[in-house]
Order: sequence, then structure tokens, then C-alpha cells
Amino acid sequence: MTASSPTCCPTGGKIIKGIPANFNRGLAVCLQSYYYFLESKEDKRFEEDETLQAKVKNSIPIADIDLKEYDLVFFAGGWGAAYDMNSEIVASKVSDAYYNSDVIMGSVCHGALAFTEARDKNGEYLIKGRPMTGVTQKQIISFGIEFTPFHPEEELKKAGAIYKADRSKRIDQFATITVIDQEKRFVTGQNQNASHDTAQLMMKTLTEKE
Repeated sequence: MTASSPTCCPTGGKIIKGIPANFNRGLAVCLQSYYYFLESKEDKRFEEDETLQAKVKNSIPIADIDLKEYDLVFFAGGWGAAYDMNSEIVASKVSDAYYNSDVIMGSVCHGALAFTEARDKNGEYLIKGRPMTGVTQKQIISFGIEFTPFHPEEELKKAGAIYKADRSKRIDQFATITVIDQEKRFVTGQNQNASHDTAQLMMKTLTEKE
């Protein structure tokens, strides 16, 4: 989230931040658990940006947001997303936006859970057969957060997505990829390291459509 906001809207344009029920709880846990060597300049900027923090703390509930009104929708990850990002409310909004607009939807890390319960018009999983990525099970285990209720790699596979991941490094948190589906409607990043690339690819895809 801290990296994607300025990337998708570098000139300070309008950014609306939606929030699932447990987001602030998850955000607080993540911010308090930064390892100093993983904290990026964007994370530090977020901690110093009172305006951006106010947008997050006073975010509009996702239930009140119409995804169809936007060109790009980015689902940030983090552990909080593991609790309610794949809810029925989010799933229905993703399906509605997919069929009734040209919005490009993206995610990184746990944010991919926003897509795992979305259905097509036949009641099948919307992402079935689409290449997608999210944080690996190996990375979740290495961080000791198996206690979270939903894990992207598992849920994406259950929904029939063609799961992709960069496993070239010994430690998954230092490897990442960004994946776009065949229709260029879903852009997903493996983990926190993919935030910039995912946001940039979303912007590039939008520009090519215009």
C-alpha cells in the first residue's frame, strides 16, 4: 500500500482507500513488526505523511465503494487481509466490477484473496484458468503466520487459478514476480517486493487500453 499509492497516482491525484472490517488491526500489527532492513523509503514516508495516514484511518468501508467508478482498483496485502479480504462482500463487488466495467484490478501478497471467492455468471470461480500470484505458503511459514485463516497460494489454487511464483531464491521473501492474466483485467504481485512493478503494470495496461 505504501509503495503503490504514489506509483499509481504520482501527481497527487484522487486516491480513495477502502477498508475491510479488520484492516486497521492488521495494519497496526504490520507497522509494529517491521524489520529495520525490510522497511522501505515508502514505508517511512507513510509513517511521516499525516494526510495519507488520515485517509487510511478514516477509510471508506468496502461495502460502500462501487469499484466500477474507478479505472484501477488495487488490493493491498498484509496479514489483516487474510481475515476478511475474501469475504462475500468483496467477492460480489469484484464480480460486479468485472462484468459491468473495464476496471483493472490488482493486488500484492495477501491482497489476492480479494479474488478467490468471486464468481462468474455460471457460478464458477471467476479466476479459474487465469495466471495469478500471491504470497507463497513457504513465506507464510517462514514468518510464522500460519495461524491466519486464509493463505493466498492455497486459496488461489482452490479457485482454479494458475498459480505462479518466483522460487529462484532460497528465501521466498527476497524473490517476487508480477503476473497479468490473459484478458489484462487482473494484475497480481507475489509479495511486498512487487508493489512498484504491479502498480506500474496496472498503469501501463490502462494507458494501452485508452
